[in-house]
This record gives sequence, structure tokens and C-alpha cells, in this order.
Amino acid sequence: MGRPKTYNREKVVDDATQLFWKKGYHGTPLSELVAVTGLNKYSLYKEFGSKAGLFDECLACYRQKVGQELIDILRREPLGLNNIRVFFENRIEYMSSRDFKGCMNVRCATEKEFVEDSALEQVKILNEKFEKAYTDCLVSAIESGELPKTTDPKLIIAFLSYYQAGMMVMGMPKNGKTEAEKIINMIMSAIST
Repeated sequence: MGRPKTYNREKVVDDATQLFWKKGYHGTPLSELVAVTGLNKYSLYKEFGSKAGLFDECLACYRQKVGQELIDILRREPLGLNNIRVFFENRIEYMSSRDFKGCMNVRCATEKEFVEDSALEQVKILNEKFEKAYTDCLVSAIESGELPKTTDPKLIIAFLSYYQAGMMVMGMPKNGKTEAEKIINMIMSAIST
């Protein structure tokens, strides 16, 4: 019979999530995971199977906590274009905070040559949730007359998704928050025509 666990699994995943989020999968050595989680290599491998297994759990944790908070912004009633604006304003606030470290989901997608297929599946799950939330907002905007009936939601969703990912990779524009807000106004104007 083995010794009882002396660590909190949820805290281990939370701590590792913060490290992976900041440094990415490839940029996070096992030695730093051991240091930040307080687990030794043996315990880490026994609990999660591998660095990749821990990363998968961290992506799921990120999706359930951070991803869901963001999707909830898009799903607020009443649905429509304002939710999309509020979502991007939220991202501007995040980019201007000291805590800005990009998006773990986007970071994982940019490291696709280093991560397991299971990690990319986690990215896909969150991306599909965003697409659904964007779709609901856009369909509501079409039905309410905010957008023309001829609007192609799929094209707008692709546009918004690429911009959202770009924001998380590039961070705050050179001229700061004011420029970022002007870009949001341009985006909202572009999708409204």
C-alpha cells in the first residue's frame, strides 16, 4: 500500500496551469513544474502520467475557468452585438493589466508541433464554444435587425476569432488602450455593414 497523497491535486493543476499559460508547453521544463507544484518527478508522473498528461489537465482547467468566464460574457442576455463589444473591451482591460500573459489556448495552438493531439483537441473544444457563443450573438443581431438578413455569421466568426487570437499573441497596440478601443470600434463597424 502506497503512502497517502500529501498534496492538493487541484492546487497542483492550478499552479501548473499558470506556468504553462505564461511559458507555453515547450518553454516549460519539467524542473520548473516540479518547483512550482511542489511535487517530485515521480509523484508528477504517477499522478498525471507525463508532462503532456499534466498539460492536458491544465488546458481543461483553463477552459473550465477562464474560457467559461469569457464565454459567459458573450452569452449574457440580451444577446447581440453589444456582447461582442463588451467581450473585446474585456480583452483590452486584460491586455492592459499587469497579469497579461496572452491566452493559453492560443499559445497551445501556436505550439502544435510540440504538443500531443489530445492538447489540440482541448483547444478545439474551447474554440467551438467560442464559435457557438459568437453565432448566438450574431443570429440574435440578425433577428433583431442590428445586422442585415444577408449577414454571413461564419465569415464574421472567422474574422473575430482571428482578431481575438491576434490580440492575445501581440498584446496591447503600440499606442495603448486608446488605439485598442479605436480598433474595437473599427471591428464593430466592419461587422455591422
